[in-house]
Amino acid sequence: MYLGYILNQLGFLLFFFSLHNVAVYTVAWIAFWLRAKEEEKFLEADEEYRTYREKVGYRLFSGIA
Repeated sequence: MYLGYILNQLGFLLFFFSLHNVAVYTVAWIAFWLRAKEEEKFLEADEEYRTYREKVGYRLFSGIA
């Protein structure tokens, strides 16, 4: 989900490049990152998710993070 948002926003940013858009998307990406961290905290309460997380090394971008 987040990867789709970011790819879409990168495309928009490349097409309509401006410092204003860079600033807006920087804030948006930081907000996504903070949201993902909070979601991870919530999900860690579930034993099944912790087991899943141990099997899957990357949760945001395959092979990266």
